[in-house]
Amino acid sequence: DQIYTERHWLYVSALHNLALMYESKGDLVSAKSTMGRVLALRGSMLGTRHFLYADSLFALGHMQLKGGSKEDQDKGLASMRDAARILEEAGKSVRRAGPLC
Repeated sequence: DQIYTERHWLYVSALHNLALMYESKGDLVSAKSTMGRVLALRGSMLGTRHFLYADSLFALGHMQLKGGSKEDQDKGLASMRDAARILEEAGKSVRRAGPLC
């Protein structure tokens, strides 16, 4: 039996999926909060220029767009633009990225 801590890639991946599940159920508060945790973990583990960080940032942006308020929508568009820029900069280096998390 293995125990996966918060800094293990499988834990972070499961947390990402949990946030997406919350979103699909319409619980945007839990979804955004959980995805915020994922971003903090992936940022500290992989850096904020990693494609998996960008993936979570894009997902958070999508959640923010659904938020309804103009402020949330502006944040969502900014998050999605930032994610797209990170992915563009990563280019072909994505295949050489470190462990998945």
